[in-house]
Amino acid sequence: MHIPRRDKLDFFKLTGKFENFRIANQKVVLSDSSLLIECDQSTNVEKAKEHIDAFFGKKEYQYIETKILKEIVLDKDQIKLIFQNNSHINISV
Repeated sequence: MHIPRRDKLDFFKLTGKFENFRIANQKVVLSDSSLLIECDQSTNVEKAKEHIDAFFGKKEYQYIETKILKEIVLDKDQIKLIFQNNSHINISV
């Protein structure tokens, strides 16, 4: 996925304005097209996702999906991402 640098900056500026949303860690995972944002304990994750969805809901970003990750399971030959709705993705490593 390609998001212009200015838009990435706007996104992170926006996250700083969310009430009760504190980023504890952020990582590019699996490829340059994935971003995991770890929130601290005080964050209302559902509310934060609503704001993130609104930002990426713009016409030029409708190809971007946002999901709440519940668990990452590491195995010797794969990574399993388990999402809040219990769907999952297996990635061979």
